Amino acid sequence: MKFNSSPTIVAGLVSFAVGGAVLADSATAPEMRFSMSIGGNLCTWTDSWGVSAGGPYWAYNDSYEAPGGSMMYQLLVDPDPILGFDLGFTNTTETDQDFHIVLSLPVAPFSGGTKIGGMISGSLVDESEDGFAAVSSVGTLPIFDATIDDVTWLTLFDSPFQALVTEVGGTTEIGPDADGLPGTSKDGPFVVQDLISVELNFRLSAGDTVWFNGIFIVEYVPAPPAALLLVGLIAKRRRRN
Repeated sequence: MKFNSSPTIVAGLVSFAVGGAVLADSATAPEMRFSMSIGGNLCTWTDSWGVSAGGPYWAYNDSYEAPGGSMMYQLLVDPDPILGFDLGFTNTTETDQDFHIVLSLPVAPFSGGTKIGGMISGSLVDESEDGFAAVSSVGTLPIFDATIDDVTWLTLFDSPFQALVTEVGGTTEIGPDADGLPGTSKDGPFVVQDLISVELNFRLSAGDTVWFNGIFIVEYVPAPPAALLLVGLIAKRRRRN
């Protein structure tokens, strides 16, 4: 499994951040927190090795192997707060598996009102080359669940949801789905304490790969409009597998 050779989220944001207004810079990369459960087997880890991407933005690029599957990730984050993600997951078993992933970003506290927005898209790949691949919601859970201080504020790809591939080695585009974008138009909490997260819940067919890319933005009101341009950069992402 590999990342697409098209321009990355990080490269797109570097040119944006240099030329636009930004919020206060963070002196050190925030410690990203990860949780991944595959078939009930839970793994947790952190990543403090973000690389400055200009202005307040930090880029992360790594992978993680776990029992039953693997994850590759590119993240672009701002503790003030924006969480952009480009994620690839492979089911390395011979049976369908339920994946539950949580990406958590410590953020600057704020009181005074917020506007939020999120979007997600992706692609499903018949990595096993058996002529079939499927990704679906699990029970009543949405595939995308955006939380602030562990409280859900936005969901996308709501249940029931399913995408299929029905040709050998084929690929199916998924989405996009969005809420509160463009313009971070959805009301968020009045107070943000210290954490925003993106949770992904999905069932993936044996031996196959799914990609998800998207963004969750929490806009402290008022906030510089330049930060909203990141939505356009994420929306233009396209992947070749």
